[in-house]
Amino acid sequence: MAKAKLMMRAAVAPIVIGLSSTTAMAQVDQIFVTAQKREQSAQDVGIAISAFSGDQVDKLGWGDTEAIAVQTPGLIATSFSGGSSTGLFSIRGISQNDFADHQEAPSAVYVDGVYLATTSQTTSELFDVERIEVLKGPQGTLFGRNATGGLVHIINKAPTDEFEGFAKVTVAEFNQIRAEGAVSGPISDSIRGRLSFLTDNADGYFENRNVGVQPARDNAFGGFPPASEDGSEDFRGRDHQNVRAQIDMDVSENAVLGFTLNYGVVDNIGNAYDTVPTPAGVIDLTTTDFYGTPVIADVNAEAPNIRGFVDKESISYTGDFNYSGDGWNLVAILNYTQSEKTYQEDDDGGPFNVATFGTDQDADTLTGELRLNGETGALNWTAGYYYLNIDGDFFGTFQFPAVTGAGGPGVFDGFGYGIDLDYALETSAHALFGQIEYDLSDQLKLILGGRWTSDNKDYSILASCVDDPDPAVAPNTTCADFILGGGFIIDEGLTALEKNDDFFTWKAQLEYTPVDNVLLYAGYNRGVKAGSFTAPLDGFLTVAELDFEPEKLDAYEVGLKADLADNRLRINASGFYYDYTDYQGFIFVGLASVVRNFEAEIYGGELEIIAAPGDGWEFRGGLSLLDATVFDVEVGPATFADQNMVLAPDVTANWLIRKEFPVRGDDWLAFQFDGYYTSEQSYNTINGPLVTGDGYALMNASISYGFQLGDTEAEAQLFVRNLANEENQTYSFDLSAFFGNTIQVFGPPRIFGGSVSVKF
Repeated sequence: MAKAKLMMRAAVAPIVIGLSSTTAMAQVDQIFVTAQKREQSAQDVGIAISAFSGDQVDKLGWGDTEAIAVQTPGLIATSFSGGSSTGLFSIRGISQNDFADHQEAPSAVYVDGVYLATTSQTTSELFDVERIEVLKGPQGTLFGRNATGGLVHIINKAPTDEFEGFAKVTVAEFNQIRAEGAVSGPISDSIRGRLSFLTDNADGYFENRNVGVQPARDNAFGGFPPASEDGSEDFRGRDHQNVRAQIDMDVSENAVLGFTLNYGVVDNIGNAYDTVPTPAGVIDLTTTDFYGTPVIADVNAEAPNIRGFVDKESISYTGDFNYSGDGWNLVAILNYTQSEKTYQEDDDGGPFNVATFGTDQDADTLTGELRLNGETGALNWTAGYYYLNIDGDFFGTFQFPAVTGAGGPGVFDGFGYGIDLDYALETSAHALFGQIEYDLSDQLKLILGGRWTSDNKDYSILASCVDDPDPAVAPNTTCADFILGGGFIIDEGLTALEKNDDFFTWKAQLEYTPVDNVLLYAGYNRGVKAGSFTAPLDGFLTVAELDFEPEKLDAYEVGLKADLADNRLRINASGFYYDYTDYQGFIFVGLASVVRNFEAEIYGGELEIIAAPGDGWEFRGGLSLLDATVFDVEVGPATFADQNMVLAPDVTANWLIRKEFPVRGDDWLAFQFDGYYTSEQSYNTINGPLVTGDGYALMNASISYGFQLGDTEAEAQLFVRNLANEENQTYSFDLSAFFGNTIQVFGPPRIFGGSVSVKF
């Protein structure tokens, strides 16, 4: 039954990798996906899909989920502070860049069929992966209310009938040591198991030039999260530990019961921002901010007075049941996940005690899905029920101490108060869904699908203003001077709100196969992202401004999938138009944050080419063109203008070239060069030069040698990432009105390393 379970999980063949030196005619291999909740070749599915096998993930050196974007046209993946606190995935310009921990994203992330409900979970490690599917465009019919932009689905390797395993050790600059491995095989005649692990440790690549860093606990007040240990080490290091244990048991000849335990921890990773002076609203390296902060022009280097950090812990329990009947299948998945996170940052980014931001999250998620699918003559059908409950308690704070420690002419001290938010959100959702695929003829197929969802939210929030206890606060403002009495939530005490929405998503599509290995498709999709509430971490919202409505997306798409030249060339292309109603746009101005509804539209196109032109050669290329606009955004008092969407560059492109040579016997040598380009992109719904990142290109290269150690396959690899040492900005926040600076996030510099792996 192990093989049956693997087929239910859609075990795959590699894409264009591992071509034998003795192959007479190299071909682009098929990859099987579960994009429509059943096993199909990706080339037979009328959805724009970028799919990667586990071998390709390994050869590309992807260590975490953010790396998926570098070979996926139309996908942007980043985080707010350059670490593993919050993951942002933007598919075709659709993302949710509110950094409050309770928000769900419109471009969803799934692992082994389980929805990751919080953005703190979506940035995670990749290890022992079977394949990755990136589905583009609304997937609301089969995957739910928050897959408006699409979804990233990570499928891990399952237990096997035969004993197997692997081990891999990677060593790289910044003292990185990454070790991963797995063992899998039979425990008894009817039970199989798999144990996988990962440990990844490294010093930080962000240089800390302030040896006097102090823990925030000594500089803040109110309900601030527990501080990290004092220290002067560099930031954005790695201390990630993960383990996954799986058991599959044959209940009968046709039924398999499985259990999976996932545990992951991110331990006290330091974080910080690059800060540049912008006292007049433009970057000016000849001046300072309002507090006289020294200018450090180098990228990934700063002198913060507080050591920011992120601590995360997640434990997930999944049970699944698979029954294969005569022409039909039953699948049941039940998951419970506990997710905790504590985070703090030096929000002004500089050496003075101006502002500190922190959050705390404790969220429990329960999901369940019961699904039937089958085939009757010309009809394929899927039907099911889905349940989701997210119960989270959250805390957020901004602290503005009275005494900053700054000095000099024209320099003023801090505000002398802090804002604490204690809030809770419970989300319950029920859904019924179904889809049919009917062959109108041998060449023409009709697909119809629909999903009804009931989404209910209970929200409570208590905002408190806390005066700085420092005796020197007298000359400065206090809560009463600056905030209280303004009609904001901070004046209201405990506020309780609820939101109940019912909505329907649907799909209608025609697929036409004029000749073998060529698929044309055209369709309509309605996508919906549930409404919710803002958590204004500065306290400057009224109760009426907390609520935002569900967003609705009407998507129209045409596409082509073709395998040509005796399956040596694959060309996939798509064009799309999205009409948005009540788009949920996140606006961050000064320290004010809010999600508001807007009208918006997106149109664009994508092209992916995969080729195996000759023995040992592999080529992969991708291009995305995008125009994503939010209409009538208030960019100033009573001033409205159309704006670019966040994380929606006009152009992204990717490429990969690989050549594998036979050396002796079964040994081989391979050279690989891959890269990624993005044009400039915006980081705020209100656009501007301080929240716009320049375009950049990242390049990677590697050389690998494969050989046999008896019956064991072994491989040694040398690699370099960010070959040209490109300064690649991935996010920024404009704080010029409050601090006279802008804080920025840049990706890692050039990194050299090597790895050794064995498979047995």
